[in-house]
Amino acid sequence: MLNGIDHEPAFKWWVKKTLRRKQRIIGKVKSKYWKNTHKFGIEIPKSVSEAYRIDRETGTNHWNKAIEKEMRYIRIAFEKINGVDEKQMRTGNIKQGYSFCSTHMIFNIKMESKAGGRRA
Repeated sequence: MLNGIDHEPAFKWWVKKTLRRKQRIIGKVKSKYWKNTHKFGIEIPKSVSEAYRIDRETGTNHWNKAIEKEMRYIRIAFEKINGVDEKQMRTGNIKQGYSFCSTHMIFNIKMESKAGGRRA
């Protein structure tokens, strides 16, 4: 646990107290995250499939565009190997140095302001 520092006299008191505080903070954040379903009157999805569902129901593509925008910046770190499914990839024996990586997206609504005005 914690690279063995929980048994060191200098950290023994600190580890238990810190872990308890950490769990309390995480619990509050998780609770608030799952309770918040809307922000500024817009439904906030909890998963990618829910984001696509919201777009279908509202006849918009706002969440789809947001997902594409975010993925554009991280997609370079991933390589999809055609003909290999998730189960095969999880074995780690498909391609040397490669392994399966799942992702999780957190959705939010941000206020965007354009600073400054038009200059002549």
